Amino acid sequence: MEQLLAHGACPEGVICEEEGGLTVLSVAAFKGHQEVVEVLLRHDVDPSEENYVDGTFPLLIAAGRGHHHVVDALLLHKAQPNNVNSKNGIFPLLVAVTDGHLETVKVLLNHHADPDQLQPMTGEFAVLHAVAPTRCLILQVLLSKSASPNMVHEETGNFALLQAAKQGSEAAVELLLRRGARCKQVMRHSGDFPLLAACREGHVEVARLLVQAGADMHQKHAQSGSTPLQAASDSGHATLVQQLRHGDWKPAGTAASKVSQPLEEVDEQVERAGAGIMSC
Repeated sequence: MEQLLAHGACPEGVICEEEGGLTVLSVAAFKGHQEVVEVLLRHDVDPSEENYVDGTFPLLIAAGRGHHHVVDALLLHKAQPNNVNSKNGIFPLLVAVTDGHLETVKVLLNHHADPDQLQPMTGEFAVLHAVAPTRCLILQVLLSKSASPNMVHEETGNFALLQAAKQGSEAAVELLLRRGARCKQVMRHSGDFPLLAACREGHVEVARLLVQAGADMHQKHAQSGSTPLQAASDSGHATLVQQLRHGDWKPAGTAASKVSQPLEEVDEQVERAGAGIMSC
């Protein structure tokens, strides 16, 4: 590559017109060829060059493929971490989180990617996509970089704690609560709230965490009037019904409350859980 460039090859040349102007740098980023990327950048190729058809650019491509070393190289050469695809609004951090690329997420955040950046066309944000059980380490990293635990999707009214409660993601619920997520928050439009969702889906441990954090077992759905106990009963979750009626779930502030653990201990537990998930 160095020899070709030294003999006058154009580093910004278009490789494939039918693909909408795919360039050498874009291809190198896609394939994860770090050395080629670095050679091109040393020859002043624009690290933010955009495909004029689909709006993709090298940093977005590398982030989506999980090539964190390429992402780092591009950012060191002044690629902008918060650039947005002009065609669909996708940005590097969102695609890295959505595709589960932990190391890429770390690199982007270390280069000052905004953890609360919004997708301008859909209103999506990274934390909302990081609550799945397989992404607890990504959520931990986002929250450690001051991502808000209480952001609300502008169009749907969805928020991270509600999404985690629905999915039964215990680690995500615990992390969000320890970072200040509001356990009684209600979803606009639908009236759903975390404890109701957890009870409806039968997630006993998630329900316990929420109650211990101060969720109200008597809170009612604004439209239906349903309570968490009724939701669990209507869905046939007998064990959860028994726990809600007779369980010794200590409220927030008591010595027995698990959510009163030091944050460092919670983070260590999440790391251990995540390591087990990553090794599966």
